[in-house]
Amino acid sequence: MAVANDNDLSEGLKFALSRFKWDKGDESRQRVDGAFFDKDRVPTNDAPNWPDQAVSVEFKVEDIGKDGFHDLSDGTIIEADAATRVKSRGQNISYAEHIFTYQHRTVHFSLLIMGRYFRAMCWERSGVMVTPRTNYVQDSSSLCRLLWAFGWASRKSKELLGFDPTATRLYPGDEDYEAMTDAMERQDSDIDLSPEPIPTYVPVSEFNPKPTFTYVRNAFRKSLVDPLWPRYKLSVPQADGSTRSFLVGKPAFIARGLVGRGTRGFVALDRSSGRFVYLKDAWRAHYQLLEREGDILAKLTTPTDEFPAVCNVPTLVCHGDLDGQRTRCPELWDTLHPTGGSTGGSSTRKNPFRRHQHYRIVVEEVGMPLSSFRNGRELLLAVWECFDAHYVATLKDQILHRDVSGGNILLYPKAERQCDWLCLGTGGILTDWELAKRITDLLPRQPERTGTWQFMSAAALFEPRKAIIIADDIESFFHVVIYYAIRYLCHSCTNAYDFIRDYFDGCTLRGQVPVCGTKKRTAMKHGELEDSNGP
Repeated sequence: MAVANDNDLSEGLKFALSRFKWDKGDESRQRVDGAFFDKDRVPTNDAPNWPDQAVSVEFKVEDIGKDGFHDLSDGTIIEADAATRVKSRGQNISYAEHIFTYQHRTVHFSLLIMGRYFRAMCWERSGVMVTPRTNYVQDSSSLCRLLWAFGWASRKSKELLGFDPTATRLYPGDEDYEAMTDAMERQDSDIDLSPEPIPTYVPVSEFNPKPTFTYVRNAFRKSLVDPLWPRYKLSVPQADGSTRSFLVGKPAFIARGLVGRGTRGFVALDRSSGRFVYLKDAWRAHYQLLEREGDILAKLTTPTDEFPAVCNVPTLVCHGDLDGQRTRCPELWDTLHPTGGSTGGSSTRKNPFRRHQHYRIVVEEVGMPLSSFRNGRELLLAVWECFDAHYVATLKDQILHRDVSGGNILLYPKAERQCDWLCLGTGGILTDWELAKRITDLLPRQPERTGTWQFMSAAALFEPRKAIIIADDIESFFHVVIYYAIRYLCHSCTNAYDFIRDYFDGCTLRGQVPVCGTKKRTAMKHGELEDSNGP
C-alpha cells in the first residue's frame, strides 16, 4: 500500500495503517489493519478512525487459510466453512458493521489481501458482494485498476464510494455544527420532571404548549459529547416533494448486526424550528403490500366521521424513502439465477437476500424508556394507555401493531390542568408501527417472521407460520407488564434471573426450528406463573 501512496494510484485517497491501536472511546476495541482516507483527512494516530474511513483494508499472511470465501469451479463464490476461515469472515463482517454504525452509508467497499491474493467486497444491508480470489502478483493490473477506481470515485462523487448523499458531515466551524453546540445549553424555559413519584406543577400562564423537557436536552447533549462520534445534517423527504434538515450526533439507539433494517434512532435538532425531535433511520423491508410506518401513523392520527384520532401514538413530522437507496444483492441474485420465463433461465433456487429500502421518519415526541417508570402505578398507566391506543387503532383503522414490546412502549410527559396550575405526570406512547398491517390481511408479506421474541405470544412462537391476530398483541402487553414488574418492582419470585431467562428467552427445538419455551407456554396454558419453587 506504500506503493499505492507513493505512486498516487488512488488519486484523492491516501492509505494509513491502524493495526496496533483502537479508537479512544471505542468499547469494542476493533481495529482493522488499515484504510484509505480522503487525502485531506489522513490520520496520523495509527488508530482506525472509523468515522473517516473510505475503504477498509485487512491483511492476512496466508493465501487461503484466512479466506472467508471459497471459489467453486463454475465461478460461484460460497462461504468457506473451515473454522479459521469462518472466523476471518466474521472479522470482516464486524468491521463493515462498524463503518455502518459510525457513518451514514449506502454501501461500504473493503479489500482483503491474503498473501499473494486479494478480494474486493461490497457490503450492504442485504449482504455482501464478493469478487473472485485474484493473484495480484501474476496480474497486478486488476488490483491497480481497482485502486484507481476507488480514487476516481472519491474525486467524482463520494456517493460512488457508498457515502449517503442525503447525509452531510459537519465539522467544527460549520454553522450547523455550532448550532448543535448552542442547543446543548440549558434554557430557563426548560421543564424538569421530578425524579420522585410526585407530580410536577407548572403555572398555566408560564406553560409552553410545546415545551422542552430537561431530559430531552440532556439526551441531545449526550449525543454530542463523545468526540469519537461525528455530527451530521440529515435530509428527510416531505409530502410536498421538498426535504427538511435535521442535525444529529451519536444515535440514542443502534440495532445490532450488519444485515437487516439497521435501525438507528437519534434525538435530533430540527433546523427549521429549533425544536428537538426523534429521527429514525432504517432500511425498511421492501416488498409489495408493505405500508411505510409514516403512512400508518398518518392514518392513525387523522380523525374520521366515526372515530377521533388515535391518542398515545407518535405525532408525524415528516417521512419518506430516500431515492435510489435500496439494496442490490437481491437484484444481482435474480440476474445470476434467472427463473425462466422471458429470461429463459431454469433456476428454482430461492433468493436468500431480503429486499431493503432506505427510509427516514421524524416524530415530535422524544420519549423515555419504559424502565424509567417511578412506581408500579406509572408502569401500569403507561401500558394501559398504549393498550387503549392499540384498541382504538384496531377499531378505527383495523390496524394491528404486531410488535408490542418493552422497547416500543415509551414514557412521555402528560399535562392535566388543576385550576391555575398544570400537573405534569407521565403516560405511555406506543411507537414503532413499521410491522403493523390490517387485521384482514392474513397473507404473509415478508419471507421471515418478524417481532421481538421475548414479548411475542406463546402461540406465535410455537407456530412460526401463524398469522398474528389481536389476541397475540394483547398477550404481548401482558408479557411486558410481567417482565418490568419482575425486574424493577417488589415481588415474590424467589429467583428472578432464572425466571426471566426461562420465561422470556427460553426456547425448545422443533427439528431445527426454535419455538416457544416451556415456561411461557405452560403459563399461558394453565394461567399460572411459576418460578423454581412452583406457582
